[in-house]
Amino acid sequence: MNNDNYKTIQNEHSLIDHRLQADLYLYNNKKHMDLDFERERMKLREEKSLRTAMSFVEISESDTDIFYGFRNSDLDELKVSRISPQGKLRLKIYESFYPTNKRIYAFSFNGGTTFFEQDGNCSAKNVFQSLANKGYRLACRKRIWLEVVEAFWSHLLEKAVSEEIPGTFGWNRMHDGKWQYANEDDLTMEVLKDEV
Repeated sequence: MNNDNYKTIQNEHSLIDHRLQADLYLYNNKKHMDLDFERERMKLREEKSLRTAMSFVEISESDTDIFYGFRNSDLDELKVSRISPQGKLRLKIYESFYPTNKRIYAFSFNGGTTFFEQDGNCSAKNVFQSLANKGYRLACRKRIWLEVVEAFWSHLLEKAVSEEIPGTFGWNRMHDGKWQYANEDDLTMEVLKDEV
């Protein structure tokens, strides 16, 4: 092999080596940029999660209204607003355990009562969407609607009055194991189901 061929081959190897090093540098640089970007995204997610965890909703009531107060991590003050223009909402829970376990929620507002049977979709979100269809709407920003709904649902369940009623007319076994006779004038789960 002559000296010129050797130098040409050596130059080609050197050029290939430089290209490989440049490609490796670009690959590593892109990899670091992707890692930095992913770290920044995770940091932002964590900050958002922390802000959300530090924000909370408080529910309070007066004789005629129910209010929600919202406080987030950026604000030291509690912003209080009326929860609904329809006024106070009351919840009564009717339960029967015979012949099957049933629960019906009776929501009272504006002088009327709306009934919902507990089923698999009895989440706070579903209940309040159904109540909105019946005319009880919450007056809060969309951004915090779900937080207000969940806090309000917990508040209602805590304040609710619960009553056990017979399942059907005739003899019914009650939760305490005793038998009770229900006349046609008595409130039963069978009658309430017609209201749902």
